[in-house]
Amino acid sequence: MQKIKVVLMAVVCLALLAGDAVAQDTNAPRTKLEAFEAQTGTVIIMGKDQIGSVPAKAGTVLVGYRESTDTGSGQKEYGITVTIKVSEQIVDTTVIDYDEVESLIGGLERLSQIDWTATPLPSFEAVYTTRSGLRIATYSSRKQPGSIGVSLQSWQIIRSRASLSPEQLAQFRAFINQAKEKLDALLTGK
Repeated sequence: MQKIKVVLMAVVCLALLAGDAVAQDTNAPRTKLEAFEAQTGTVIIMGKDQIGSVPAKAGTVLVGYRESTDTGSGQKEYGITVTIKVSEQIVDTTVIDYDEVESLIGGLERLSQIDWTATPLPSFEAVYTTRSGLRIATYSSRKQPGSIGVSLQSWQIIRSRASLSPEQLAQFRAFINQAKEKLDALLTGK
């Protein structure tokens, strides 16, 4: 009986430790750029610029880009930032690594082409999610039957959401393309 209690205690302790390890993982950087910028023991220069903003129904979506440099090694990392600003107090920025930008652009292109022929069912949702948790979705609108809505959600710090029209999605996609062009120029030295 005593052995069973010891074994059960050991199992419970291991389960608690495993749960704690998983919980700590959620705070870990999700992108290479975030991990690069979180380095300790070195000076990191983070250059950034804004491309533009898309006014949304409940806030604003800002697109920018970054170049971060480790002054010790000279190593650089690049990425795009998408900030959802719901109010002055609710601002959430998601980082997208440079190596994921092509996939994001392709996903945005496919999402912009989704229409009612995507499924024979009466409602739908098509979703693209980045490694860092930026979620872009097109969906059948319940509020305006026959129309298609778009939402951007960020889960970096707090859950922030912006609702866009298909035209605003096109503007957002154009800003992402412009940010990629700026990063391409930085990478090639032009």
